[in-house]
Amino acid sequence: MSVNTALNTLKLNGRIAVIYSADPAQVGSVIYRSYNTRSWKSYQKVANDIKVGLKQAGFNHVICLADDQHLARQLAENKIDFAWLNTGGMQGADPCCHGAALLESLGIPYVGHTPLNAALMDNKFLFKKLLQQLAIPTAEYVLWHPEKLNTAEELVLRHNKLHFFGDAKLIVKPVSGRASNHVYLVSSLSELNEVCQQVFSHTQSAVLIEQFLPGDEYCASVIPTMGELASPTCFGIYQRNLGPGNSIFTSMDIKPIGTDSIIILSDEQQVHLNETVTAYCRKLFSVLNLYGLFRLDLRMDEQGQLCVLEANPKPDLGAVHNGTGSLVAMGLQELKVSYTQFLDYLVQVSLSHLSLHRTPKYHALLARIGAPCQ
Repeated sequence: MSVNTALNTLKLNGRIAVIYSADPAQVGSVIYRSYNTRSWKSYQKVANDIKVGLKQAGFNHVICLADDQHLARQLAENKIDFAWLNTGGMQGADPCCHGAALLESLGIPYVGHTPLNAALMDNKFLFKKLLQQLAIPTAEYVLWHPEKLNTAEELVLRHNKLHFFGDAKLIVKPVSGRASNHVYLVSSLSELNEVCQQVFSHTQSAVLIEQFLPGDEYCASVIPTMGELASPTCFGIYQRNLGPGNSIFTSMDIKPIGTDSIIILSDEQQVHLNETVTAYCRKLFSVLNLYGLFRLDLRMDEQGQLCVLEANPKPDLGAVHNGTGSLVAMGLQELKVSYTQFLDYLVQVSLSHLSLHRTPKYHALLARIGAPCQ
C-alpha cells in the first residue's frame, strides 16, 4: 500500500490525539510535584490550532489530550491509533522526551522526534558536543553545576578558548530551556557566579556558559524532504529583530512572536544562508535519524561565520492569527503551502518513515485503521 493510500485511510478511520503539556501544579496532573529542568508551557492553544488544521485537512477523528499521569489510560479509552506530540513534558529531568518515551512504550506511532533525539537536541551541552564532532561552528562554552568543585568564574578562567576581556561578554542559560527564559548576558566576571546560581535555582539543573557572539541572530525551520527523508529542507530563515538596545532575543512569553519580531532577508542573503544552514543540517541528518520538524537558532561571530547556537526539537507551531504566530508558520509561504497542508505533510512524513524503517509498527497501524498491508 502506498503512503498516500495509508494517509487517506488514516484520515477516514484513524483516531488521532494531539497531546499538550498538562500543568503540573494542577491537582491530579502528577502523583508528586517535582521540579522542571525546562521552562514549562502548556501548548494547549497550539494543540487546538493543530486539531483544527488536521480536521480541515480531512482527518475525521481528532481530539486533544493532556500529557499528565492519566495519559496512557486516556489513549486506551479513546482507542487512539496515531498521535501528534505537542508537549514539552510536565516536570522532571529531560521532560522534552517524556511524551515520546511513553508513546514508544505503548506502541502508538506519532508525529515528533524519538525520545533520544528530543532529549539530545533539547540538551544544549550535548547538542553542542555533537556540533563540534561534526565540525559545525558553535560558540565556545563550558558547563557549570553546583556539584562541581570549581566556581563558574574559575571554569571560565581555566577554559583557554573562552575569553572575557575588552568588549567580550558571556551568555548564561539553562542547559535545557525554551523561549529564551532565564537567559542572561553577563558583562562582568564578578557577577558570573551569582547569575549561574540564579539560573540553577529555577531549573535545578546544569547551566551553560557560552561565549557571546556579537553578530546578527537568525532562525531556521527544518523538515525532512518527502521522497528523500535523509535530506533536509530548510525554510523560514529570518534575521531576528532584537529591538533597540537588546543583545539577546526577548522571550515570546513576554513579547509574542509577530512580523515585527523578524527581519526579512534579501534574496541574495536568503540563498547564501539557506546553503549554509542546509549544509549544517545534512551533517546532522547523517548521524541522527531525524524525521520531524525542528528549528535552529544561529548567530554570526566576529569573523562573520554563521554559528549554530542551539536546536529546538519542539518549536512553536501555532497558526498565524492577526499578525502573531509561530516562526514556523510565518515561513510556510516559502514552501508555497498553507498551514493545513503543512500539518498534512508532517503526518505523511511520519507515515513514510514508518513504512520504510518501522515496518511492523506501520503494518500494525494499517491493520487498526482497516487498511490492507499489501
